[in-house]
Amino acid sequence: MSTRCRHDLNGSITQLQSTLSRWREAKAVVLESWSDQTAAKFLEESLGGTEEVLTRMHAQLLEAAELVRSLEKRVQDTDESASW
Repeated sequence: MSTRCRHDLNGSITQLQSTLSRWREAKAVVLESWSDQTAAKFLEESLGGTEEVLTRMHAQLLEAAELVRSLEKRVQDTDESASW
């Protein structure tokens, strides 16, 4: 895989981690600011499932990065074996 593709994948992982962190911070602010059930109701009705989707996407990107590393290692090992 090209260096640029790997870099783009790692950049996406970093951006998603940042988005997930900001989401959690914003959620905490909403829960702290609204002392009644309004916050929970708003989060559930308007944004329900968002954190789970972001977490799942993050896990999938990490899995893709690991697959890329594994494939690059195999290619490298194959190239080294062929040169002997």
